[in-house]
Amino acid sequence: MNQTPPANPKIVLWLLWFAITFGLVIIYSFASPPAPAGGQGSNPLQYLPLLPLAISVFIRWVLLTRQKSIATALPVFVIGLAMAEGCGIIGMFIVPQLKQTYLVLALLGLFQFVPFWANKLEQ
Repeated sequence: MNQTPPANPKIVLWLLWFAITFGLVIIYSFASPPAPAGGQGSNPLQYLPLLPLAISVFIRWVLLTRQKSIATALPVFVIGLAMAEGCGIIGMFIVPQLKQTYLVLALLGLFQFVPFWANKLEQ
């Protein structure tokens, strides 16, 4: 079983980023519950989706910048994307009255992972 790596491994980063970003929009469009009527109230869990977003910011600007090759950056990249996407998904289902806010924050978290930074990594 001889598997050869892709000719341009940066394509893998772009495909992962696009698929996760587009997947979050699809989940929001078709699977998110409707926002409850009656205002925002005081939900004790309303700030919970900010935790994975903060973790993704730390991963992007502290951990990912220390990586030297694409092979070592890939797992860090995937974990950071998952944390940013988690903000939107948790926001949709735990705090549906703020789901638009957390979707925008999750998209901003995902946009910080656009793989332009991969140009300075070794193959």
